[in-house]
Amino acid sequence: MKALIEWLIKMERISSDIYNKAADILKEDKELAPFLNHLAKDEEWHAQVMSTALEVLPGETHPPSIIELDSANKAKLEAPFLETAKNISKGALTIDAVLDCIVTTEFTEYNELFLYVVNSLKESSREFTYVASKMEHHKKSIEHYFESLPDSKKYLSQIRRLPRVWVTTILVVEDYEPISTLLTHILSTEGTVETTKSGNIGLKKIAEKYYDIIVANMTTPEMSGIEFYKRAVQHDPLVIDRFMFLMNTPMKGDYDFVKKHNIDYIEKPFSVNHIRKAVYEILSRLPQKNYLKM
Repeated sequence: MKALIEWLIKMERISSDIYNKAADILKEDKELAPFLNHLAKDEEWHAQVMSTALEVLPGETHPPSIIELDSANKAKLEAPFLETAKNISKGALTIDAVLDCIVTTEFTEYNELFLYVVNSLKESSREFTYVASKMEHHKKSIEHYFESLPDSKKYLSQIRRLPRVWVTTILVVEDYEPISTLLTHILSTEGTVETTKSGNIGLKKIAEKYYDIIVANMTTPEMSGIEFYKRAVQHDPLVIDRFMFLMNTPMKGDYDFVKKHNIDYIEKPFSVNHIRKAVYEILSRLPQKNYLKM
């Protein structure tokens, strides 16, 4: 497993460098360039994930790999990166070549090897559940971009071939049933939505299960939103990157707390598109801290 992880670290850093250079070359494309920059950051984070795995899971705690990656297979998987790097150095990079490289590398055997490692490590370290979740959203962000292209059919069939590594689950803590029901309908396109009116039950759920995002009213009958947030973070420190408040006109103390801790929030009334976009951005965002060393 160690040799496979080390090779993946190298490849993730190569892909990050390629995406950064391609974004600079194609900077006039106001849709593609930011997308490539986003991918570059994702790939660098993937490399950090694998590097941290080598540090926190040394020696005998690494699960044995059942995958053998010989030189011929490595050469085959490295070829799209090398070809794109060559086009960049020659000044011959095209948009089609970049898109082909993304699909070839992100949705073929190369990425499946990364998912294999994540799934293997997920069994021995609970923090890798977080990585599995982020990997699924990485795939979704790429799929969303290609769906926006006029000629997307030739790419989407290959993109959708990659199996899911994670099923997104969202927790909504809201005591007003009409809003709770509305949020369930809005957010069901992102994954499975669980709801509760009770802050105490919400905390019990968080202690027992990983949620990709927690959406909570600032007030519940049992406790304030701030108390709920603090206790949720005690159960799962990674909640800090995956939490969003629903707020009426906020009290100054609530607003100060949210701003101080950089917590996402939406004020009521909110539009359907506003909350859908806010949730998507949280799901797609990279972590603010090194999740494996917290």
